[in-house]
Amino acid sequence: MAGTLISVAEQALADNRSTLRTVMQLRGDQVEDGKPVAVAAAADGVFNNPCYKGYHQKSTQVALSVRENETAKKIIIGFGFANKFAAVGAASAYPKSAPIGNAEEWLGGKVAH
Repeated sequence: MAGTLISVAEQALADNRSTLRTVMQLRGDQVEDGKPVAVAAAADGVFNNPCYKGYHQKSTQVALSVRENETAKKIIIGFGFANKFAAVGAASAYPKSAPIGNAEEWLGGKVAH
């Protein structure tokens, strides 16, 4: 079930990015197939052990969503997840020795397409 859900979510994000590319092309922006497009976006990380002043080092997981700011819909165009307890080699495996507060930067490179 998890594999199916992940596939559906990945396809939905790809569809959202495609929609955004189409909107930008209709606006007259230069959009070339297979090449990245610079967009205004916002990212927000959510930690599993919240702290009201930043993050807490006891946090072990973080989810990062990326929302575009080019259209009125503000659709989600990217998502990443980091987990200090993930299996070594897993896509979400975050180094156990690194502070989880740095995971947003680590994930930023993974969710930007």
